[in-house]
Amino acid sequence: MTRYSSARSRGAELVALSVLIAVAVGCNISIPGVTPLHKETRTSNIPHVSGAAIQVETVNGSVVVKQDEREDVEIVAHLKAVSAERLEATKVVSERDEHGALSISVEWPEGKPRNREGCRFEVLIPDATGVTLQASNGRLELAGLEGDAELTTSNGSIVVESHSGAIKAKTSNGSINATKSQGVIDVNTSNGRITIADATDQVVAKTSNGAVEVGIAAEGPGPIEVQTSNGTITLGLSSTMRGELTLSTSNGSVNVDSNLESKVVSKKKTSAVLDLGESENPSSATTTNGSIRVKGG
Repeated sequence: MTRYSSARSRGAELVALSVLIAVAVGCNISIPGVTPLHKETRTSNIPHVSGAAIQVETVNGSVVVKQDEREDVEIVAHLKAVSAERLEATKVVSERDEHGALSISVEWPEGKPRNREGCRFEVLIPDATGVTLQASNGRLELAGLEGDAELTTSNGSIVVESHSGAIKAKTSNGSINATKSQGVIDVNTSNGRITIADATDQVVAKTSNGAVEVGIAAEGPGPIEVQTSNGTITLGLSSTMRGELTLSTSNGSVNVDSNLESKVVSKKKTSAVLDLGESENPSSATTTNGSIRVKGG
């Protein structure tokens, strides 16, 4: 196993106490009881292994991993800690296993971060096959890579763009957006909007509270499974999509564009069934409180 530990790029910076702007007198007011955080940005560049997987894990911070036309891997870590001593003792670690897979993480003093401590990662890499991104509290962003991708965060949005491979994404509180990605898409959020555009394969999109919009690429066959408890659903179908599509809402209306009327098998105010052609893979879209609109095809 090859392990790299980044050096400090600059001394710790003491961040001033939080300041409120007093409109009337234009003065700065410090907030009692708030410990100032110490912050530092560390940058490291390590050799690249083409076609290898990448895994990035952090606590209390976002993760951005993007494809970039370069020869090495650039890792930028934005750290924050409650003391200069803890900041200095914190290590940003990047290591490769026997297959070349790259793992990036943070080693905190005493094995874990304290309250308000965290690390935000930005990674630029020539290519990667297989991606795992994980954050306890923070946004996840992935662009331009390939292979199976798994993204998990507790509180934060997830954005995936131009990924070639299956996507599995889950967040507790935050929106999910996947655009121009090739492969099966399986996304789930408890509270947030889901937007999927130009899907080329099967789509599963579920949220408890939020609207869902799914657009199938011109060559996309489906099927799709869309579910929300509170929110509207908008589906943009492709002419190549096949199978039976069932639409249902408890409180709202179902609307099908006129160019799809020939596909409608049954239609009521709150439900509809469309026959899109011969297929053993059915599709469905269900919401409890919200309308459903189907267009394209």
